[in-house]
Amino acid sequence: MRQSQGQSVNDFLAQMHSIWDQLALSKPQWAKPQDAEKFITYRDKMRVMQFLMALDKSYEPVRGSLLHREVFPTLEIAA
Repeated sequence: MRQSQGQSVNDFLAQMHSIWDQLALSKPQWAKPQDAEKFITYRDKMRVMQFLMALDKSYEPVRGSLLHREVFPTLEIAA
């Protein structure tokens, strides 16, 4: 999935959230709360990466800036 030419970042993010929400329905049950926390941290980082990599080429400078931060950005910061 890629951002359509002329599509706003907010519209594209909403489209991504819709897909992620559908995928979340099949999430596994966790025996330990720590396992769920680790998975959520991993999932959130992957969502940021998916979102940034799917943006239009015109966002390349922003994408590069966000990916080179010492502290990995949240989806809210990236959007």
